[in-house]
Amino acid sequence: MKELAGQLEADLTWREAEMAALKLEIVEARDHSVSQAVLLRAAVTLLYAHYEGFCRFAWDFYLNAIARLALARRHGRRELVSLSLVPQFHTLKHNTDPHGMAMYCLDELQAQLGAPLAFEPADKLLPTESNLWPTVLCENCDRAALPHQIADQHRQVLALLVTRRNEIAHGRNVPIRDLSEYETFENAVTLVMHDLAVAIIDSLDRGLYLAQDTERPHTRRRGSVPRRLARPRVPPSS
Repeated sequence: MKELAGQLEADLTWREAEMAALKLEIVEARDHSVSQAVLLRAAVTLLYAHYEGFCRFAWDFYLNAIARLALARRHGRRELVSLSLVPQFHTLKHNTDPHGMAMYCLDELQAQLGAPLAFEPADKLLPTESNLWPTVLCENCDRAALPHQIADQHRQVLALLVTRRNEIAHGRNVPIRDLSEYETFENAVTLVMHDLAVAIIDSLDRGLYLAQDTERPHTRRRGSVPRRLARPRVPPSS
């Protein structure tokens, strides 16, 4: 588990280093100057890129970690079983023969439940749909059986971040007022990324990806996660 946590930590670390470097440039720029205004806009686009990029990385990491355990599908949580069967049901939807569909449910589905719990391709099963709106983020977490209370608390700020990023990316002259406005976005994103990392390690460590009637591994006490991944202390977003 330490190795798995280390991989998530490494991905967070390089992203946060880039964000911190650009933020330092903003702090050192003259207040309300053209340079600071440009840096603030650039910081928002970079922040969004790391928000979406980390979520995608973390979901893929989580699904691949479960797949490597080679569990039978029937031993996984129903949300994960459903997610793993998406490619099969995409194929099935083209079969309009009621008899063929019934035979699939009676025969093939039972065989699929005995097959390994795999997610292929993992990066296609939880898409960000071009923009990682908070609704999409929470829906993907639900599909992967991961909690998202922190994202729920910051829905308004995350939605505004996506809006601002889109406006900037499409060439609109939308200024970011000051460092305080940027930090509102930064705080929400930092909390969400760390919370997702903690949820993934907690699930893998405590066997929360398993069906309720499946024996779970002996693990650390609840809530014990690597300190570097623990939720950072930042002011709550308004």
